[in-house]
Amino acid sequence: MWRFPRSALAWLLFTDAWVLVWACWSASRSPVGWRDLLSFGVLGACAAVHVACTAATEERSFGRQPRGHVDQTSIWIFTGGLTLPVPLLVALVALVRFQRYRIARKAPYRFIFSSAGILASALTVHAISEATPLRSWLTGQRALPHAVLDIVVLLGGVAAAVASYFLVQAVIVGMANGLTDSAEARARARRPSPSSAPQVPAPVWTLENLFGDRASNVFILVTLAVAVGASLAHAVSPFFVIAFVPVAVRFTRTEQNLKSAHSKAHHDPLTGLPNRAGFDPAAELELLAGARSGRPTALLFLDIDHFKSWNEELGHLGGDQVLQTVARVIESQIRAGDMAARWGGEEFAILLPAAGRAEAQTVAERIRCAFATLRLVVTKPAGGEEVLINPEKLDGHGLTCSIGIALSPEHGIGLKALEDVASQTMRAAKQRGRNRVEITPAPSGPARISGEVAAG
Repeated sequence: MWRFPRSALAWLLFTDAWVLVWACWSASRSPVGWRDLLSFGVLGACAAVHVACTAATEERSFGRQPRGHVDQTSIWIFTGGLTLPVPLLVALVALVRFQRYRIARKAPYRFIFSSAGILASALTVHAISEATPLRSWLTGQRALPHAVLDIVVLLGGVAAAVASYFLVQAVIVGMANGLTDSAEARARARRPSPSSAPQVPAPVWTLENLFGDRASNVFILVTLAVAVGASLAHAVSPFFVIAFVPVAVRFTRTEQNLKSAHSKAHHDPLTGLPNRAGFDPAAELELLAGARSGRPTALLFLDIDHFKSWNEELGHLGGDQVLQTVARVIESQIRAGDMAARWGGEEFAILLPAAGRAEAQTVAERIRCAFATLRLVVTKPAGGEEVLINPEKLDGHGLTCSIGIALSPEHGIGLKALEDVASQTMRAAKQRGRNRVEITPAPSGPARISGEVAAG
């Protein structure tokens, strides 16, 4: 936790403390009645059954999306925010989050922070329900409205509650992600590099980083729509909410099955990186956007040197470990917003938006150097012998890679044209001794391939 960037750590601690004070203050002003206890019992039981029935599905999803996972427990928490007093609302959030903690792949401080964000959203929804007739309508204290003006108030209050529940969490979590990514980008830019070109980090304060991607947002809004239905059912009787348990369970399983199928179709199962089916469409769109805006884009092709020899020496499982290691090295060295993919065999592709010649060389050399100085322990089959590769972390004394670079619009605009250039340049790097970065001059320049960096 203390290795977190200072600004992000300050935001985490401030948020946790602020939400705790808010919850305690609101709880002291919120009386609890027997009807509230009944509603809490029903919502708590529904949430417990939902979580228990979807634990295996959600655990796999947490593994695929450890940082930005979204689940459907919002159905019960949102309904609780509209119908429960604060002490019972806090208890409901604690109950749900305790059950989720057993499968969440997060450090405790991260889990507490995300729980604080959820509680802040729930408290905001509760404040809206108290400031309007919503709570009295949805708890059965008053009949659901029939007058046009009252119906408008009901719909407006529900819309405000949905928007608030979404936005509060988005801002809290988005700020933490943005502060963390900004600090990491600054640290990466200050990292020494053989290239004299400055390292310009890709922007991290974007709407997608703050609010999430379109698919996640649609998923959240559909979940909250189900929660609105559960809240309206609660207005008739708390027991009617039970009917939404099978809906929630089915919804969760179907959504995760679709995500799993999509992930398997578009990702390499060994490295977790996108495969060509997942990479090509996204890369084409990025190249098109760059061409329209006049922004340069770079494509890197990486190939592991002497991989067949390593595969024979280490065995296929050892070779798989090498491929996984390359993927992790690439992910650790590229900028926020860059795209990496396993191209096939021992080849990888990396797309660098908003990267010209100097920046592409900088990123490529950073990847090459990180891999060439990597200390790796591989366990061989048939006895479990451990092989230590490059124990002294010396450049060129262990695993190495060759990288070729193609640039848009210099070498073409379409992905296929860049692939051909990057592939040819990568082969030239191998012919010139391996463990190096090569970049082809623009077509108008000299008709030769120059080696930008040679190592080992």
